[in-house]
Amino acid sequence: MNHEINLNEWPELNEGDPLADAAIQDWLKASPLEKDWLIQGVKQGVQSIPQAPPSYRSFLSQAEELLKNSPCLKQASIPYLYIGPLWLSISLGPGALLHTYTDPAIANILVQTGKLVNEMASKRLSETQLWLLKLLQEDAWEPGGYGYVHTLQVRLIHAKVRASIKKDAPHFSNKQPFDQRQMVRTWLDFAIVSPQALERLGIEWTEEEQHHVAALWHLVGQLLGIPVRMMSELAQPGRALAWLKKFDQDMPNPSEKSKVLTLSMLEAMGQRMSLAMNLPKDIATSLMHGFARHIHGDALADAVGASDTSLSSLIPTYVNANRYHMRRIREDFHYKQTVIEQSAKQIQSICAQIDGSAAYQQN
Repeated sequence: MNHEINLNEWPELNEGDPLADAAIQDWLKASPLEKDWLIQGVKQGVQSIPQAPPSYRSFLSQAEELLKNSPCLKQASIPYLYIGPLWLSISLGPGALLHTYTDPAIANILVQTGKLVNEMASKRLSETQLWLLKLLQEDAWEPGGYGYVHTLQVRLIHAKVRASIKKDAPHFSNKQPFDQRQMVRTWLDFAIVSPQALERLGIEWTEEEQHHVAALWHLVGQLLGIPVRMMSELAQPGRALAWLKKFDQDMPNPSEKSKVLTLSMLEAMGQRMSLAMNLPKDIATSLMHGFARHIHGDALADAVGASDTSLSSLIPTYVNANRYHMRRIREDFHYKQTVIEQSAKQIQSICAQIDGSAAYQQN
């Protein structure tokens, strides 16, 4: 499938998420007890809330059908467990999130007047890390499993943000805030940009491992409300990468808010990684700027204000260490199993520390 991508052929890009939006409209008008039915249905299944409004039941029935028809994802977390939370975090922050923030529309939603940007960037980093790690936990994709529940909670908070913005900002009356164009682009950041970042950092997966990871993100995209027709297109060989390139070509230059958000995120990453890497905070932050430039290239790094740091000279050492690590994974079964077990324990520990604090859980 080599045809040119014409975004005008995809009117869905300008839409919101009809099922989640309808459920949230009813949720906003509901009593506290009726509000609880929605999260109860997410965690315990639609059959547990026979008294709930049709919008709740339609939303949950679709999600449960998607999960039921998905392939087994037991192997999907293994490639991520090879690398552990440290490099997963770097592929998330300087990798995926930086690319997300280059979209001025997304940056403008996230950075709002009166908010403490540094605090918000750090919180969003924690929340995104929590969601991502929940996708990788054991039994994440059983009914009521962590991956399933957290992904539906993220989908619902997007619908709640859309409802809030449309209420408070009349200029959105003819346009959906955080529409499918932004949703698909954000999904591509996790499904494509993050694995690309890992590869740039010396961590390469086999074709079979890439297949398992792609199956994971295909289900996640569906559960996040990306239309089936679009997900079918993105699942075709090479099409997700082609869509990513098309979005980047059509994207306006990063805004000042994109830069503010990116710099705050890299600062928050530096603070976190100083502990994980046993480095002073300023050194760790400079490294995060270096990783951003290494992953995305100088042009994009300049556009979002990532510094050209002398510590970039250290990055090839990290890349070579990761390549050696992956070679041992391939050659030493005992080493591989030890790494997988240690990563799983680290992920469980991190989730225990930050679980329950995310806005998408509390709302």
